[in-house]
Amino acid sequence: NSFCTLLVRHASMRRARVLSCWSAADRKYAAAVRVGKHGGPEVLSYEEYDLSAKRRPAGREVLLRHSFAGVNFIDTYYRSGLYTDASKPMPFIVGTEGVASVLAVGPEADPTLLGQRVAFFRAKEGAYTAFSIADADDLYRVPKGVRDADAAAVLLQGCTAHYLAHDCFHAREGTAVVVHAAAGGTGLLLCQMCAANGATVIGVCGGAEKAELARTVGKATHVIDYQSDAD
Repeated sequence: NSFCTLLVRHASMRRARVLSCWSAADRKYAAAVRVGKHGGPEVLSYEEYDLSAKRRPAGREVLLRHSFAGVNFIDTYYRSGLYTDASKPMPFIVGTEGVASVLAVGPEADPTLLGQRVAFFRAKEGAYTAFSIADADDLYRVPKGVRDADAAAVLLQGCTAHYLAHDCFHAREGTAVVVHAAAGGTGLLLCQMCAANGATVIGVCGGAEKAELARTVGKATHVIDYQSDAD
């Protein structure tokens, strides 16, 4: 039912290499969540779009078909207007993080990316969409055995936690680390990384359920529950 034959073009370095053309399923799948004005969740708009107008990737760009989008708190900042970005003029597609398969690569991009599953957290065309153009240098190949949903959920928070535990401060044996919001996505990963490096981890969170998460999943050495431990 494809509108054009499945093919890979390697003939010219000046043309985009294409893994597949638009199929009937792709055309039905083409939709995005956009923000037309700043505000609460009510400003989110589900919109379908015409794939025939989608441009081919140029230079080191690639064309992606998204499978999952990560949902992060920063998305609400851009939606509400608390954060502004000149690269996100109205209307813009929400989201920065996700997992996708590579449908086409630009003439200067790595041709081995074709057909690969990749993760990203700097989506210049947004993440809450079926298709987008992205920079090849901003992609990370998803290893075999890792589900798309897991890769989409962990990349941004995982990179943040890794930076804090290894670059901002080298958590290691003989050091103590206090992790606030220890039961959140970034907090749990940060607790795990610091604990794996041998550091003493003090997790801070609110509520018995979150305290248990920080202790069992985050592997925190000590947990402070500010709801039950408060004076």
